[in-house]
Amino acid sequence: MAVYDEEKLYNELMNGAPSAEQSTATLNSAAALKEGESYAAPGEYTGGIADQKLDEAINKYLNSRGFNYNTADDPDYQAYVKEYNENAKQGRELSRATAKTLANGYNPTYADTVSDEVYNSYMENVTDAIPQFKNLAAMENSGRENQLANAVNIYSTQAQKDYGRYRDTVGDKKNFLNYLYDRYATDRQSDVQQNADRASIYGTRLSSAQSNLENARSVDNQRYLYNTQSADNRAQLAQQELENQQKIAYMKAEDEYNAKVAAAKEEQKIQNEENKRRYERNGTKYIEAYNLKGADYDYVTSQLAIGYYKGYISLGEMNYIAEELNVNSEDIEEKLNIYEKNGGSFERGYHGGRNN
Repeated sequence: MAVYDEEKLYNELMNGAPSAEQSTATLNSAAALKEGESYAAPGEYTGGIADQKLDEAINKYLNSRGFNYNTADDPDYQAYVKEYNENAKQGRELSRATAKTLANGYNPTYADTVSDEVYNSYMENVTDAIPQFKNLAAMENSGRENQLANAVNIYSTQAQKDYGRYRDTVGDKKNFLNYLYDRYATDRQSDVQQNADRASIYGTRLSSAQSNLENARSVDNQRYLYNTQSADNRAQLAQQELENQQKIAYMKAEDEYNAKVAAAKEEQKIQNEENKRRYERNGTKYIEAYNLKGADYDYVTSQLAIGYYKGYISLGEMNYIAEELNVNSEDIEEKLNIYEKNGGSFERGYHGGRNN
């Protein structure tokens, strides 16, 4: 029954694999991006009225450069000459009339001469006024050039503003499309991650279902084999189980024994460390008590043999002192044999300045 249930669950998972999905947010952002791309983008900039006016102003300004004065082309000067000519004529006639009056109505011969002199005197002022009219014309020309230059600046500023507005429009279009694309990309990436998460969860569930199905089939096969085994096979399995239990008991006893050995070794290690400290402590006292440090070698070996023989120091303490004072253990053993052989004294005695 367990195998049937596991197979059913496995088949349901196999037939129900998740498919990639698009969220509502992604669909909406994709539609918004498509709509934004359909908007008419600004065409190539061709200039406006300000650009046309700027070209006209530049041409007028360039054409107005340079000043060449000609009295014949100066209407003000020509009007001035005409007025002075009329005044000169009037002066000439007035002079002729005055001369006649003075001559009692006769036309004297000098009347024409005097009137011509008056006329010529008037006309000389016309020539003298040319520099003034030239300066006035130059000032008017400079004013026109300044006015044209100002117009160039004004139209140039306006053309730059018009082009700036065009670039702003292009930039706004681009920024808006970038915003729509970023929003779509974010929503799409979220969908991809969620689909990947669903696929991962599905894969884990499918793998688990497959493993459970295989385990159920294995258990079912083992159960079948066990139920079809003969009594001899069962007895053999029972014997193997007994042997396994015995092996387990042996390994348990061995582990306990190893644990006791390890504990004993640790205890011995602690004891050895304690003995070492004790050897160091008592050995140092013995060295100081008999001034062994720096003493004669024969004296040192003799004192170590005496101290060990009489129980002042232990074997471990004697060995510690010998190692500290760089004394050969064989020399100590030789002294100890002599001391024991002579019943607790050296045969010849010690002549190092100290008693035995």
